[in-house]
This record gives sequence, structure tokens and C-alpha cells, in this order.
Amino acid sequence: MEAKMDADSIVLPLKPFIGEILPEASCQADILRGTGSVLMSMTILLVNRKVDGVENIETPVGKFKCYKVSSDKISYSGISRNKTKLIEWYATNVGLIRMEEYHKNGKLISYKQLESIAEDFFMP
Repeated sequence: MEAKMDADSIVLPLKPFIGEILPEASCQADILRGTGSVLMSMTILLVNRKVDGVENIETPVGKFKCYKVSSDKISYSGISRNKTKLIEWYATNVGLIRMEEYHKNGKLISYKQLESIAEDFFMP
């Protein structure tokens, strides 16, 4: 078996402003049989991306001033389609600090946050 992936960059401006609409992003993954035919395929789209505000986020690593970004995540796999809501917090010069994914009924599905940083991460 072989896996094949193609993805867009997830764009976040260096100085985003509240209310800014961000470009959509997508990822396509295929698992191929030895013959080259597709065994399984999955597509993920991030749409309706928007900068919602600035918030201070605390993690085990420390406190970060973050841009809060919301988007709709649409996943296709075979004949199934799933739509969830993503909320992400990005800190300048660090990147993604926290991510929460919610079911359409508002229930939290998954939660990820920055747990550690290499000691030399901030060194010039």
C-alpha cells in the first residue's frame, strides 16, 4: 500500500485584523493498493475562515496573546460527509496554540493545545 497526499497551505497573515476573512484550505489523501488503484480517499476542506478576535490563552508552556480563528471543517470519505466547527488560536512567532473542534450540536469533539516547546525555540 501507498499513501498519497496533496494539501494547500493554511494562510494566516502576519498582522491579521478582527473580522478579516481568510482563504479556504484543503487536503486530499488517498490510500492506494499495490496496483495503484484507490482503496480509500479522504478530502478535508476548511471554509468560512475568519479572524474573530484576540484572546490571551494559557497553556502548560505559558501565556500567549492569540488571534482567534474560526472555520467550518468539511470532511468527505467515501460516501460520508461530516461538517464540524473549528476554533483555533494562533500566537505571532509561535503558531498554533490551541484548537477545539465542535459537532454541529455544539458538543466538543476534540481539543489540542501546545504542551511543550524546545528550549532553543525562541533563540535567534
